[in-house]
Amino acid sequence: IKSIELFNKDIEAHTIHLDSLSFMSNENVMTFNYASLSYLNPEKTFYRYKLKGFNEDWSPPTQRQSVTYTNLNPDDYTLMISASQKSGMWSPPKTLELEIQPQWFETVIFKISLGLLIVLLIISYFLYKTRSLRRDKIKLENLVKERTQDLVHKNKDLEAAYTLTSKQKDNIGFLMKELNHRVKNNLQIISSLLNIQSRNVNKEAEESLKIAKNRILTIAYIQNEVQVDQKSIDVKAFMQQFCDKVIQVLTYDHRMTFDVIYELEDTGECEINTMLFGLIINELITNTFKYAFDAYDDDNHLRITCSKENNILEVVIEDNGKGYNTSKVGDSSLGVGLVKDMVKQMKGDIIFDTNSGVKNIIRLKL
Repeated sequence: IKSIELFNKDIEAHTIHLDSLSFMSNENVMTFNYASLSYLNPEKTFYRYKLKGFNEDWSPPTQRQSVTYTNLNPDDYTLMISASQKSGMWSPPKTLELEIQPQWFETVIFKISLGLLIVLLIISYFLYKTRSLRRDKIKLENLVKERTQDLVHKNKDLEAAYTLTSKQKDNIGFLMKELNHRVKNNLQIISSLLNIQSRNVNKEAEESLKIAKNRILTIAYIQNEVQVDQKSIDVKAFMQQFCDKVIQVLTYDHRMTFDVIYELEDTGECEINTMLFGLIINELITNTFKYAFDAYDDDNHLRITCSKENNILEVVIEDNGKGYNTSKVGDSSLGVGLVKDMVKQMKGDIIFDTNSGVKNIIRLKL
């Protein structure tokens, strides 16, 4: 080693004779100048070097007589330099031990001290918050005592008001039951009148009367099954019972030409307009009875499904019948226009697919 430079300035001359050197981590630009002890044919002398701990492989042979290292992490290293004048014949390496010392804030002692300080601060903060919570708890207890006294007085007034409200609720419940009874009787009367009227009209008028009768019976069933103060229903149970009832009513006027398949998922309680929901299902099932099949076959089926995902209720009513062309049959006779209006009132959308049978997909936002 001829000389050692730190930031391009020679360090003290005697240090080049030492076997080990120590530097601080901020002394990170070091240049080592070296030369071969053999002065024969210096132009044919090649050198190689490596810094163990940084690079374990020898450098490519070079005639440069210096090597520079920068930004070495705090650690212990060994510099090794070897010379050669013949290919593959390298001299025993010159070695120099190097130590890069960490700065004070990089030492283990500092890190441990810092960790202890952080723990101490956390404990201090926890104790401070505990004392604050204790003071707040005492204030809250006093406030609760004051509020409790006020509530005791107000509770007496509420008990009197509740007694009066209960009496009024009983009166309202009685009136609603009486109203439901009257509505049901009137719907039965209208259905009977339609039966009488259908005997003396032509085929087209008779069909219209049957549709009206079916809708009235559907409304009567919904009115009979749904509670006045009911805010939500179990959609799965409602559809199973309601569809069975609609099919039972329709078999009075139409011959059963298909089998019914239910695929109803458990949707739980849902807030929904049962009157509109029932009328929509009734219209779609009626269309299947009237238009889907000419005669019974084992493959004929009506599939009724429901599912719920991300607050969206999806109901699918589909058959594998002959389908229909709305331009030829007309929206009015199919009730398609009526179904669209009712779905719109429920803030939903409906898709009609008549390519293979009829598939009605209804999506309602709950």
